[in-house]
This record gives sequence, C-alpha cells and structure tokens, in this order.
Amino acid sequence: MKLSAYAITIDKNDNYMMNNYDSEFKEIEFFRLHPSYIPFVGDLYHKYRILQVSESHYSDTMDTSVYGIEYFSKWFDEECLEVEEAILNKKLTRRVCEGVCEGNRFANFDNPLRSFMKIVLNIENPHINRQARHLYHHFAYMNFYQMLAFEAKGYFKKSFYNQAEREGLTELAETLLNRCRQISTYVVDQVIEILEPRAIVFTSIDAWEQYMSCNGKFANDKRMIYSAHPGRPWNSKQNKLNGQTGKEAFETRLKEIYG
Repeated sequence: MKLSAYAITIDKNDNYMMNNYDSEFKEIEFFRLHPSYIPFVGDLYHKYRILQVSESHYSDTMDTSVYGIEYFSKWFDEECLEVEEAILNKKLTRRVCEGVCEGNRFANFDNPLRSFMKIVLNIENPHINRQARHLYHHFAYMNFYQMLAFEAKGYFKKSFYNQAEREGLTELAETLLNRCRQISTYVVDQVIEILEPRAIVFTSIDAWEQYMSCNGKFANDKRMIYSAHPGRPWNSKQNKLNGQTGKEAFETRLKEIYG
C-alpha cells in the first residue's frame, strides 16, 4: 500500500545501528591523508544499501591564487593541512550530508531522495521538506573526484582547466588531472568493496565516464546506475543516457533493483 506524502515517519524504536565502517575507511591511504573525504554512511543505510557517487566538492573560502594547480600537485602525497584542516575541517563530506539530513535544501540530494521515496519507499507524490530530508540516512555518499573543484559553479573538469589557464600550468595540470582520475577510481572501488551496496548510483555523467575510462572494477556491475547531475540536467534528456533524463535513468534502474 502506498503512503501519503504526509505520512513520512521515523520509528524511534527501530534499530538505527550505524554500520561503523570507519576502521576500514581509515585503512585507505587517501583517507588517512584527507579525512574530509571519508564517505557519509547514513544510520539507515543497512536497509536498502544505496551508495550515491556525485562529482566533486568545492569551497567558497579557498583562495585559488594560493591553493591552485601547483599546490594541489602534492594533494595525493601529503596531508596539505592548510586546506585539509583550515578550510575543510577534516569532515567535509559528512558535514554536508549531515546538514542535508537535518533539513538543509540541496538539489544534489533532494532529487535522488525524491525518486527513492517514490520508487523504493512507495510514497505517492513525495514532498521534500525538512522531515523528508532525514530519510537521506538511507544513503551512503561520496564524490568521485577526490579533490576540490576550483570554482563554486560549473563542473569539476571546466573549473580545473580554467584554473590551469589562469596559472599557465597546462602540462602540470594534465598530469595532475590524470592522476586524480586514476586515484579517484581506485578509492571509489575500495569504498564499494567495504560498503557492499545493493545499488551504486553515479549522479554525474563526467564522473561515471571517467570511472569507466579508468577501468573501474565495478563499471559493468549489475548494481550500477548511471545518471546525470541532480541539478538542472536532472530533467533534461541526455544522449549519453540513451535519450533519458537523469531522473528517468535513475528511477528505471531503481525499479529493476528494488522491484
């Protein structure tokens, strides 16, 4: 039986045992250097085991004239505490997701959550309000690119090349970008092995294309869902999604996995 959108409740007697994956995450060398990127795992993740892989983080406060391509060329080898501690506070991914679960509005999370509520939880006409956002605890979340975007708007790749042009470091930038993609793919694979998700949804076309081009271990896995960014592209038809919108691609695969 379908539930009314106004009947979204959390059973406080339910067992919300948070699967504590931190000890395994901290075995991953990259997360030891940059704990800000340790994935969020919701208190209810164990029920449906959905991992969302988005594109990248960014920082409004980072001075890219100081922290640019040259600085980030050491990102995968050093702690880079000037950014990791002073800007990211060692908890960026989880801080963002915890804010969403507390009610913060963010299309990157709201649109996939709405589809999840509709297809998996069987809630008719799901309305995303403060209470509904708590249901993001059913998800685990990480970004594909294990490095900050240099601009707050637009895509990671575009912001990266814009920064390379500003610094005049094209060759170093290309080397760093290729290394970032390879390491990011490896980190995503390690997280998938730890979390053992039932569904893996990439909500970025660029992210899943790079994951595939870097021979991601689970690229052709039956659990994989390839979608688009949940912002404006979410409701636009995409040639790379066989003419589907990001929303349609996500919901079609949710039905197949959880139907």
